[in-house]
Amino acid sequence: MSFFLLSPQIPILRILLHLLFSDPQLKMQLTGWPEYVSMIYLPIILVGLVGNGLSLYVYTTPNMRKSTVAFLLYSLSICDIFVLLFALPLYSISYLPIWDNVYGAWSKRRMFLAFSTKFFYPLCMTAKTASLYIMVVITVERWIAVCRPLQVHIWCTFKNSVRIVIAIIAFSIMLNLPKFFEYQIGYSDSLGYWPKRGILDAEEHWWYYITYFIFISVIFDYLLPFVIMFVANMKVINELRKSRKERALLTTSLQKEQNTTVMLLVVTILFGFCHFFSMALKLMESLFKDFLTRHYDDICWLGFYLLCLEYRGKGIGSVIWARAMSRTRKDLVLALRGGVKMAPKYKAQDTPVNGALLENYRMSSKDFHDAMKSYKTIELSQKSVRELSGDEWQKFLKYDQSVTSRDRHEFLETYYKTLDYTIGFTFYDTMGNIVGVISAVPTGHREKNLFKIAPLFANSDDIAFHAMKVLSTIMLEKHPNATLIFHLVDTPEGSFTVLHKFFKALNLTAGISGITLYSNEYPPKGDLEKVYIPFNNSCHFDY
Repeated sequence: MSFFLLSPQIPILRILLHLLFSDPQLKMQLTGWPEYVSMIYLPIILVGLVGNGLSLYVYTTPNMRKSTVAFLLYSLSICDIFVLLFALPLYSISYLPIWDNVYGAWSKRRMFLAFSTKFFYPLCMTAKTASLYIMVVITVERWIAVCRPLQVHIWCTFKNSVRIVIAIIAFSIMLNLPKFFEYQIGYSDSLGYWPKRGILDAEEHWWYYITYFIFISVIFDYLLPFVIMFVANMKVINELRKSRKERALLTTSLQKEQNTTVMLLVVTILFGFCHFFSMALKLMESLFKDFLTRHYDDICWLGFYLLCLEYRGKGIGSVIWARAMSRTRKDLVLALRGGVKMAPKYKAQDTPVNGALLENYRMSSKDFHDAMKSYKTIELSQKSVRELSGDEWQKFLKYDQSVTSRDRHEFLETYYKTLDYTIGFTFYDTMGNIVGVISAVPTGHREKNLFKIAPLFANSDDIAFHAMKVLSTIMLEKHPNATLIFHLVDTPEGSFTVLHKFFKALNLTAGISGITLYSNEYPPKGDLEKVYIPFNNSCHFDY
């Protein structure tokens, strides 16, 4: 028994050992905000368990056993204890820095999180609902005691309180029963177990997401109970104001009753205040997609690392690579962009699937302008992206998303507005619809005077060449001595081949910028027929 209690394999004891002895591995294992938040949750949960345990002891004393308020508070403490017990593995232990091989195959933490999410999450939500509605009953009971004192002995009996608590528990189980199917446990021989969305997946089960997760949950978890508590508390507050002048005439027992009411009123208000943020967050996430978190495809991008010459060939790169692989989720597609010479090495390891070859053509501003003279100008209006109004900017974002199938507004905000050296133009047809966009941005060292032309999106070949002609004039005027770089990919999909033919007709030879390798098949996304030159930034790709 003594070995069991002192064993550092017991999660809570192991955490305490980490904290007491300042294990140097602790900081190494903290990899992000979930880990830090879990460290904050742990003492809060433990203090909550101790506090509710002491409350149970008080509510079971002989003087309190037959009190309806004491029984309701006793039931509330039990529900809160269950909430904390189920939340402990789900929101704290799963993310504490006590796990090894966090992102690798057969990760113990991922398996623990999968089973905790599947089973503890619905139980935690059930206990939370019961706790919430017991709080509603306490509020209503205080309203009856203050505003309907003659009916207290009829409605506020011990037997009625027991019946109501049983009904609340049954209602909480029924309301949260679907939550047992919101998450499933994923499994594969190579990865082990991981948590995955079940009927909570909004794309596959939109009916559940709309009807239950948004409407039913918001109504019964937030709006209904808090409207009841708000109305009841307002009436209690008004009644207490009226009785303040009569307080001196009250007996000691009635004064004690009013003190109890004030105390419970404060508890109820704090309870509602704490739940308000959860309700607001859920409403915002329901109304505005990705309000809190931005998801950008199920893909993880890796950049090549640079080492000093004296340290190359000593295995340092392999150590960094192995550590990166151990911390990358195995259920994501890994995309690696690097030099062609390094491709065989990395294809033999974690990224065996060939992606696009990134090629580049180079021209001076003058040569580019001369090459575009022979192309016709079509009737399109144009406007600098930097000068777009609020409504025009929203149209521009919608056009970009229609081409790339991605919401990239944060990146585009930085690229076109924060960076004061980006040159960009949008093109409009006679109906005011955006039909193309082109931009140029400095790249490399300033003394080399290099500009990357990217992206070029257009609804047709004629629009694409018209946009290039407009940009060629701008570049010749502003940067006559610049060298322009056009990055293209060698994939047959989309409109990439159009400009390949254009540059080859000018007798230009393509250089090789790099190649993309994948850990698994990753199909092209977006309307590639409109992509003539992709962005090709490391984390914002268009093919």
